[in-house]
Amino acid sequence: MTALDVPRETIMQDYLLTNAVFMAADSMDTATIITKANAGDLASQFNVAMAVEADNMKMVFRVFDDLYGNGIGYLREVLGLSVADINNLRQLYLDN
Repeated sequence: MTALDVPRETIMQDYLLTNAVFMAADSMDTATIITKANAGDLASQFNVAMAVEADNMKMVFRVFDDLYGNGIGYLREVLGLSVADINNLRQLYLDN
């Protein structure tokens, strides 16, 4: 998501919702979970129960910033993606 210039707040919401979906899969189907998510409230409820915290993702962002300048720096330095690779990802996954 970082490669696609998704705002960090959106990445955080997605992270928390994804954890809620995976943990709830045994008792509810995914469509029901997403339908009832209501602006992240469901994700917050599941994450409290599972001790999944936004601080985990904040730490990832801090590492990106402190060690690599930002998330793109991490993608380039650690994962070895070139500017062309990142642009290709954007072309594949984003509407123009």
